[in-house]
Amino acid sequence: MPERGFNYDHPHYRVVRQHDAGVFDVASAVAFAHFRSRLNIVVHTIDIVVVSAASVASAIITLLHNASVFTMKTFDSANTIGRVATLTLTRTLASIGEVYSLMHTEGGGEYHVIYTYQVMPQSEVTVA
Repeated sequence: MPERGFNYDHPHYRVVRQHDAGVFDVASAVAFAHFRSRLNIVVHTIDIVVVSAASVASAIITLLHNASVFTMKTFDSANTIGRVATLTLTRTLASIGEVYSLMHTEGGGEYHVIYTYQVMPQSEVTVA
């Protein structure tokens, strides 16, 4: 496959981008909001807005990296609706084979997910 590299001063590297993964209505123990990239990227933050939540004492969102637990965030269900949780990362996704996913581990709920990321200098773009 042909590839194209960019110089370090290319504007592509100076922009912090956001990917709106959408709104997900999820059940317990189901991975959702998958994020992959064909470029080397650094994911800076993942913002999770709680749209609705099951009536449980707390909701736990788990961040998965390649299907392994990376970190967890607990919400108090009594005041969760409309709240934003931000997971701060500095982890590089180096290929299309790497993936971030979220998993809701208590009850169910509806979440709006936004990934903030930046392309790494000297990334190779694979043109299919």
